[in-house]
Amino acid sequence: MALLKWIQNGYFLETQIGIDVVATVLSDLSDAGLNNSVKVVIQSEDSAVLKRITQTNNYTLAFRVTERNVTITEDVVKQIKALATHATLPRGLIQPTFQAYLLNNSGVV
Repeated sequence: MALLKWIQNGYFLETQIGIDVVATVLSDLSDAGLNNSVKVVIQSEDSAVLKRITQTNNYTLAFRVTERNVTITEDVVKQIKALATHATLPRGLIQPTFQAYLLNNSGVV
């Protein structure tokens, strides 16, 4: 069994609202007894959130790319690999389309 925890808008919640998102998520996972018994994957589009989780725990991390009009270079891939073990990408980055017609295969995957 596995659990996916998706942290959205972590930077905004921490800087504008004052909620310590990382501490709250880690506390909730601990209170639920999910520290070592279940594979937990934590996903976020915020690299700062993932870095803080890396410093405290050994959960599997996934970086979520939310931008649809970006170019993913080798340097970006290296940065993501240093940050997380997985990445989720918008479908348009993998299979470029125009008005729902598949244009060609991309070199991302």
